[in-house]
Formats: sequence, structure tokens, C-alpha cells
Amino acid sequence: DYIGAPPAKMTDNALAALQLVFANLNKSGPFPDPTRVAIVGHSMGGVIAINLAAAMKEASLPEPKAVLSVEPCKTESITRETLIPLADLSTLPPDMLLITMAGADDYLAGDHDARRLIANTSQIKPDRKLMLVVPSDDHGQPALVADHASPAAPDDDMDSSQAQEINDDSAVK
Repeated sequence: DYIGAPPAKMTDNALAALQLVFANLNKSGPFPDPTRVAIVGHSMGGVIAINLAAAMKEASLPEPKAVLSVEPCKTESITRETLIPLADLSTLPPDMLLITMAGADDYLAGDHDARRLIANTSQIKPDRKLMLVVPSDDHGQPALVADHASPAAPDDDMDSSQAQEINDDSAVK
């Protein structure tokens, strides 16, 4: 059961789902190119993305060539209590491209864990790591605010939360 899973189980659940996806893709196609795998996540998904990258080799999955962690959520509380466990980042491939992104006005996640992911991946070459801080811009209309919700599309047609349900026949309802 993936719905309502505690944060400590979310990486394991995502890894199990990824194993299922690759197993089924390899049976019937389309056949993924294992040399071109990238993982992207926002907020808690940003932490899960880097955790997946750290676990893929041991799970016999293709190691990702890139991870984009957008506004990764806080992995620890103010009292250093673990909110979502961070994997052993030393297992990440040294040639992987790692990009973290923080919004200048993201008061929910801030930039602490975006910086932490960069700092705690010393095996990745410096020219393969980048931290972006997206600035806000209130000079036009509408103002562009780089807060935690900024990755969401303002156009409902582009917002993934508005996605239509897909049935077992892969036809959009």
C-alpha cells in the first residue's frame, strides 16, 4: 500500500515501483536505454530522487546519469529529528550530474537540504554538480515568486494535479 506511507518507507516504495517499471519495460517494450536514465523530484520527491539514485546499483537497476532535486524538503527538524531518511550519498556514481534547485523565497523547504546534497557528495566531481537558486521577480505582472509552489504550472492544462485518470487499457478517461 503506497497511499499514506510514512516518509521512512517512501524511498523503498518508489524503488519497488521503479523495479516493476523496468521489469515490465524490458519484457514488452518500449525498451529503455539504460545509459540515459535521469531522476527528477520536487520537495519530498527531491529527496526520494537522490535516495533512488543511491540505491539503484544495489537494486540491479541502471545507475542514473543525472538527478535534479528541485526544492528538496527538509530531511531534519530544528531539533535534528529525521523527517525523511537520507540515503548513503557516497554510493552515488562519481560521474553523475547532480543539480539541486532552491527558490529564493521558499520558506517551506529553504535551501538547507539543496546545499547539503551538494556538500555531502564529495565523490561527484565539482564540474558535475550545480546548485541553482531561482530568484523572485516582482517587476512585472504577474509577479514571479520563487517559493515552494513555483514549480507548479499556473495554467491548469499544464498542471499535473489536473491529470486525467488512465485506465488499465492505457486510454485516457
